[in-house]
Amino acid sequence: MMIQWVYVENDEIIEKHEWLPMNWRNYSGLHLSYNDINFLNSIGWYKVVREDQTYDTSNYRLVGYNYSLENNQAIETVVLEEISQQEKDFAIEQDNIHFMSELRSERNRLLRESDWTQLADVIERNGQEWYQNWSTYRQSLRDLPSNYSTRTEINWPQPPL
Repeated sequence: MMIQWVYVENDEIIEKHEWLPMNWRNYSGLHLSYNDINFLNSIGWYKVVREDQTYDTSNYRLVGYNYSLENNQAIETVVLEEISQQEKDFAIEQDNIHFMSELRSERNRLLRESDWTQLADVIERNGQEWYQNWSTYRQSLRDLPSNYSTRTEINWPQPPL
């Protein structure tokens, strides 16, 4: 839910709303007054102003929002919680697992696409040197997971021409 409006009494935020209510106290059709900010402020309704807050998502997580009154405005600020080292380590581990899964999946696709080079009649037609080049390429693909363990740029072997 994205808070858009707050209701204020005695300089204290009493209610938070995603939309202006259709009916409120002795006002019907309050939601139709959303363009008349002066009127809404005069009866205690304030449009929420969001402060542009950036934070390092690798060190903090968003856990909620605070609302305060400042200079006759309702200001929304983010509430952050520091991420523990254990959680960071777990996230890195999960990222590495995902990376290795993607690497193996792509490697397996490339191996499948070159399976035809291992057929006896294809080898006989193209010769031993051609076969050796394709065998070297395929072995390089098989060796990829042992060359990488964390997310990094992969140097994919190129198939022989």
